[in-house]
Amino acid sequence: MVGNRIWMGDLSGDRVLGFDRATFTADAAPISLHCGTQFPYVSNLTSVGSDLYVLCAATDGYLIRLDATTGAARGDKALVGAQPIAIAHAADGRLAVVNSTSGTLSMVTPGTSSMTVAKDVLVFQNSADLEDVRAFGQFLYVVSASTQTVIKVDATQATPKILDEVNVNPTSVTNANPTRVEVLDEDTAVVCDSGRGQIIGVQFGLKK
Repeated sequence: MVGNRIWMGDLSGDRVLGFDRATFTADAAPISLHCGTQFPYVSNLTSVGSDLYVLCAATDGYLIRLDATTGAARGDKALVGAQPIAIAHAADGRLAVVNSTSGTLSMVTPGTSSMTVAKDVLVFQNSADLEDVRAFGQFLYVVSASTQTVIKVDATQATPKILDEVNVNPTSVTNANPTRVEVLDEDTAVVCDSGRGQIIGVQFGLKK
């Protein structure tokens, strides 16, 4: 949601559709993103200022920047990784993208007319099913469904650094599927486990 505009992504194709917020009237036609990859879909969107950033997910996934009011393209699409699933706006202005199937983090620096990508700058070991990323201050918080953990990352350096990792299913309960995280402060978060229908509290910095 940006100003008087609401944007929705297509889970079955590389398109976004805009709505007027006041009347909730949809635009006459969706906007094609022309991702140029096989079986693309829109996995996530976020707005920063007057820009709308759209993740076009596929084996080769792209980040696309649009005008948040008109939907017009702003520059070329940028390759970010395999199956990008979530995006967060970091405190330093960069965009953090987690790539689900490759288990990696890419950092994107928006410029006036283009975007510079540090692709797969951080690899999460044994994490081939990343689900979410959030930013809080200088830190990023990443949900890994395959390891059943939430990972705290320091994003201040050119190469981000893992600071802590908390297991949200320490007793290995079946059907657990952590998918979303909300950060309360830099050491506290809550995680949604869609498999068990639970909200789980997470405290970082408790390692001895």
